[in-house]
Amino acid sequence: MLDSGNIYLRDLSSTNGTFLNGSRLLDNSKINVGDSIQMGEITIRVARAFIPRLNRECGLPKLGGYCLDPKR
Repeated sequence: MLDSGNIYLRDLSSTNGTFLNGSRLLDNSKINVGDSIQMGEITIRVARAFIPRLNRECGLPKLGGYCLDPKR
């Protein structure tokens, strides 16, 4: 979830839980560069925040000149 330029993580009542820096998420938690997110056997290290800019041609986020269409 993105709010005021900050990115937040939440668990959607998963069986195994979601962990941020080793602590189980109980509420929305802000994530920062260097944080560790664990979901089951998968661990993700946050390297940097990326917020794509909108492409004026299609009104969708753009990456490398292509529109990112969430419906595809």
